[in-house]
Amino acid sequence: MENDIIEDIIQVEDEDGNEISLQLNRYFYVNGDEYALFENMEDGKEQYIARVVISEVDGEEYEDFDFLEQDEANAIFPIFLNRVDEIEFDE
Repeated sequence: MENDIIEDIIQVEDEDGNEISLQLNRYFYVNGDEYALFENMEDGKEQYIARVVISEVDGEEYEDFDFLEQDEANAIFPIFLNRVDEIEFDE
């Protein structure tokens, strides 16, 4: 998915080429890796998990999101749900 960040809302293109709006719900850590949980703004039911990737360009840091494949997201999401009280959140 390609994405453009506008505050806490990003526009992504799905595998069929359709543009969808995702709202950043929260950041969380699993095994030392930082992830972001997004919700589909159209229905509020679909959720997506992305690994947070920090890049540096000309001395400035930029945050990007590497959306997980379905099998990896399926492995991470239950950890998020089961440990929601233990996970360190960035607000």
